[in-house]
Amino acid sequence: MKIIRADPAGFCFGVQRAYELARNFRGKKIQTLGELIHNPEVLEELNACGVRAVSAISKIRTGVVIIRAHGISEKKMCELKKKKVKVVDASCPFVKKIHAEIKKFTSKKIPILVIGQRRHPEMQAVIEDFPEVEVIQKISEKRLQKFTGKKVALLSQTTEQAEKFERVLKILKKLKVHVTPKDTICSATRERQAAAASLAKKVDLMIVIGGRRSNNTRQLFEIVRQIRSAFLIENKNEIQKKWFTKIHTVGVTAGASTPEKVIAQVCEKLKNL
Repeated sequence: MKIIRADPAGFCFGVQRAYELARNFRGKKIQTLGELIHNPEVLEELNACGVRAVSAISKIRTGVVIIRAHGISEKKMCELKKKKVKVVDASCPFVKKIHAEIKKFTSKKIPILVIGQRRHPEMQAVIEDFPEVEVIQKISEKRLQKFTGKKVALLSQTTEQAEKFERVLKILKKLKVHVTPKDTICSATRERQAAAASLAKKVDLMIVIGGRRSNNTRQLFEIVRQIRSAFLIENKNEIQKKWFTKIHTVGVTAGASTPEKVIAQVCEKLKNL
């Protein structure tokens, strides 16, 4: 059985930066506000190094607080700065870009639509600072009809599918909405989605590796399974030999929060089946 890896796959710049900041930071009582990234393997490793995830600012008293890659609202950052802690900001620069773009449109009083997952920490931070933003989780032309003839700005969560952004933009234009698009999907997401889709067309089966709570991993999985049979796994232990009956080529991709060692372990196990 031939194993082919998508390129690129795994850690993106923003996640790598956040991971290294947390992994290499030296000090007492190191905490992250929420899970640093959505990957169980990485979280276990950080926990073993003494880095603890804290669910709420009210639980923080002293020490170092690392802001996760998903970013934080200005409201919560202000709360943190009032405490006697050292704040290390590991927010992804692409996530910060969304806040900056929304602020521009807000100052012009232009309604803002953002394609994303309302409960995802990246979007929660946006909503906390800009409650007037309308989050589009499920694409519906009927829902968008209320913007006919009006001015709107269209943005996206960094880890959403590029195809969704284009689909919503097309609907808005069809409805004669005066839309200003700002494609805030990060380049790493676009590159991984394109590489995974391309590979899926060349193999018999796809394996997508990543945390099940990782939005970018879920989006990768949704993309490839529309092209080819696919399985989503978090690590090598979830591989089942029965999946590969009459399979000659397997494509492997991974979410942007999946470390290289996990990808390598999966590929090695697949080669030994």
